[in-house]
Amino acid sequence: MKKPDFIENHLKEHLAQLFSQTVLSWRFNDHAAGGNFELRLGQNIFSGEVILSRSSVHFNEKVRSLKAIAQGKKEIPLLAAPSLSPRRQELLRNERISFVDLAGNAWIEAPGISIDHRSSGSPPRGFREVNSPFSDKSSLVLRVMMDAPERDWGNNEIAAKAGVSAGWVSQICHRLEDLRYAVRAKNRKLRLFRPQDILQDWVEFYRQRKREQYRFRLPAGSVEDVMKALKKSGSLREHKGLLSFQAGASLAAPYARFNEVHVYSDGLPASIGDWKRELRLEEADPGECNFVLADPYYRVSGRHGSREIEGFPVVSDVQLYLDLKLYPLRGGEQADHLFRKRLAPKWRPGAADGF
Repeated sequence: MKKPDFIENHLKEHLAQLFSQTVLSWRFNDHAAGGNFELRLGQNIFSGEVILSRSSVHFNEKVRSLKAIAQGKKEIPLLAAPSLSPRRQELLRNERISFVDLAGNAWIEAPGISIDHRSSGSPPRGFREVNSPFSDKSSLVLRVMMDAPERDWGNNEIAAKAGVSAGWVSQICHRLEDLRYAVRAKNRKLRLFRPQDILQDWVEFYRQRKREQYRFRLPAGSVEDVMKALKKSGSLREHKGLLSFQAGASLAAPYARFNEVHVYSDGLPASIGDWKRELRLEEADPGECNFVLADPYYRVSGRHGSREIEGFPVVSDVQLYLDLKLYPLRGGEQADHLFRKRLAPKWRPGAADGF
């Protein structure tokens, strides 16, 4: 993301254009979470909060602050951001908190004012968040910490488990602190803060990343027969296959029925020929597909935490959760079940609330 003063200026200009007024006072509390401002329009005084990051922790803190302002009934709460997802916009409407973003979305309710602009656009160039802790190599830090989310972690401990340098881990850990994804304990080590919010933001990051898939039909009478054929497959070992999505979840935390088996494979698309020859795969329309080869976005970190279950190599619970949340056929239900059964028990009581 660009420097805060760059974003600050764009938000001030955008608000001034929207209201045809000048933002009277503006100040930033800290550069990671954002700041606050005041805007007067006629008899209305808007008390605004700015959020610069996509962190759900920061967002929820801002919402709590704005709800407190609304209870005072002297000022009107307003949230400003470079961009707000549809889910966050809906939450703000339900809370009766006015908002505006630089993608063109605005919902403002006040005496004599009613604005409802909805846009499918993007914020101006330069607002892309960089150094995301959810990118491929960077996510190794989170994956290691989520193996034991209640533990205090030192940089060297994370580096040893992730197989990367402690200096690089230090950079990512500073970013986690900036986003309020992690906090320092009294021993100066790092601990995750609200891991469920981290997962929520991670899903949104992952949703926007390209994930190539190749769909086939394996001649078999049932999905169980597909699994049996796959278990005997030499390609599964040769191309370092890993089960994920519903097939992987059926082994880690069974819940929903499924009719497609997803396998991450190295070497795609070049390795497709080996898979097709061995399993006699046929090209298939979506309704007839029962076998999917997936080219992983997480080529480096996606293997962290993988394990063997009932003779099948399966991705980690975190990777299962990410994949299932984006899978349209009961994936969300299966992801929530996986969370309750496999992820939440690692965290303090109440971590599963809202899932």
